[in-house]
Amino acid sequence: NISLTIKLAEKIVNKLFDKQEIYIPEYKKIYKNVIDRYHKNPNKYGIDSYNYKLLSGRVINENKVKIGYLSGTFDLFHIGHLNLLKKAKEQCDYLIVGVHPNANHKNKKTFISFEERKAIVGSIKYVDKVVQSCTEDSEAWKYWHYNKLFVGSDYKGSERFKKYEKYFADKNVEIVYFPYTKGTSSTQLRSLILDKISEKNKLSL
Repeated sequence: NISLTIKLAEKIVNKLFDKQEIYIPEYKKIYKNVIDRYHKNPNKYGIDSYNYKLLSGRVINENKVKIGYLSGTFDLFHIGHLNLLKKAKEQCDYLIVGVHPNANHKNKKTFISFEERKAIVGSIKYVDKVVQSCTEDSEAWKYWHYNKLFVGSDYKGSERFKKYEKYFADKNVEIVYFPYTKGTSSTQLRSLILDKISEKNKLSL
């Protein structure tokens, strides 16, 4: 009912034209004591205010925005990578992707530099943020507090991910295992490139 706010609106407009810097309706009746308590002890006021809202059921600690996280090397970017990012984004509101600085964990070397791989992944429309990956995905949670961790199904049941499942049990994190899909893979591309290099070296001899 707009008519109920007309008098208050007129007061606000009049105060504006009077160039009054601070105008708080019903200041002495309601807000003076609140502001005095805040100035006296801001920390205690904040805690008391939070607890009051908590008891009255007005505080929802659950993050409404679902954050997803996945990590990978993303060397020789191909359609499999793109589909992975697309599927992950479909299950979260904000997707963070950690790019490995190298492939030492797989005893391999990357063909594309770290910064270029980050730039490629960061340009994909499904990715909201690209970062350097941590050694462990559980460590990355300390920085990003994601709600979903996306990983290939071939890791399910491994000792590493059994530890992850225990670690995330009380942190409201779901581990989503994507099934491995046949098609183009970095391993295939790597093998083709290495074969071509080997053939070229033989011909040069």
